[in-house]
Amino acid sequence: MAIRIREVEEIIIAVCANETDKKEGDVYLDDAVHEALATKFSSDWNMGYEDKNKIELMEKEKVRDAKETLEKWIKEQRLPEVLSFEKWLENNEEELRIKYAETGADRELDFDLERADEDEYKLYLKNMDLPF
Repeated sequence: MAIRIREVEEIIIAVCANETDKKEGDVYLDDAVHEALATKFSSDWNMGYEDKNKIELMEKEKVRDAKETLEKWIKEQRLPEVLSFEKWLENNEEELRIKYAETGADRELDFDLERADEDEYKLYLKNMDLPF
């Protein structure tokens, strides 16, 4: 399925090209490009949905290991450790629950605890001011 990559409300999303009209700034990805990206994503996240032949071709093209490169950058630049969402939430959960209660956010009918936590995590990442 062909897709369009676009920015909506400062968030980059992917939409079905068939279900949407072209807008200025869209990046169009045809079926083959979309499949290649899906295969890479599936391989990176060990989802088991990938064409083994394509994975072998991808591996042959590698000239460096991304994890090693990131670790090297972190050491060289002395970047702060970026906590995973789970670890960050474990460290901040009590404080967040207090914040939601004190602001009354948790009593709103449309309050979504998981979404609120995810939004707070995004702020954490944004405030880290990482160079990549």
